[in-house]
Amino acid sequence: QQPLQPLLPAVDKTQAVPAPTSMPPGSVTTLPTNSQHLPTPARTLSPSGELDEQPRLTEDEENELPSWLRDHYKRFAEEAVGAHAPTWQYLLRDWVALERAYQYQCPKLGFPRSHRPADVDNWIHNGRRTRIVVRKPDVYEEQWTTWWRSINPAWRETVEGHTVIGGDGDWSMMYKPGTNGFLTVIGALVGLKDVTDDERWRATLCDVRWTIGKVLEAKLASNASMGHGEEETREDLNDRPTKRARRRR
Repeated sequence: QQPLQPLLPAVDKTQAVPAPTSMPPGSVTTLPTNSQHLPTPARTLSPSGELDEQPRLTEDEENELPSWLRDHYKRFAEEAVGAHAPTWQYLLRDWVALERAYQYQCPKLGFPRSHRPADVDNWIHNGRRTRIVVRKPDVYEEQWTTWWRSINPAWRETVEGHTVIGGDGDWSMMYKPGTNGFLTVIGALVGLKDVTDDERWRATLCDVRWTIGKVLEAKLASNASMGHGEEETREDLNDRPTKRARRRR
């Protein structure tokens, strides 16, 4: 019997990892960019010109995740984002891979609260049990923009207050695993979709997706330099067979 070839490896809590990927074709942000530092697309297009598949985790792969990550991943993956679904799913895929790089740690400390939208604070205080509800839409987008800029490295360029895709530097200040890390960012990004127009949300989505990818690359390199395993690239993780596939060989 031929081994299964899923989109990404099932997550063994001790070994395997969902693989991250590069920015899908057709998801270039409208914000100013430094093209030398944009991710190189790793996926191919079908003859119709569409992405051949969307990289959502399978049900079995979801079930291999720790409960805190699985529950939030499933909720985010079901979010209706229309034509932005490929970019959204790639973002979630890299996020899951980043949490694996932290060995699924879930500390109390995360990104600073300063400038964070009040509606995000309310969502957190309610245990993040449901989708975020934006009750102050008139100020949410401005608060989001200020908070997102403040938790990014100071070396990142901005245009009219918005971070610009591109550049390179130290990402360690964004090494924030668990529920108070990028999980909170992604939940807040869902709220932003409710209060801004589609094109502006698309630009922000691409920026967050690029940032998570760069933090993941930096974290993998850091792990390798400290002797926490062989150095892995995003492509290496993408090519690794699942535990279930190995059993079927």
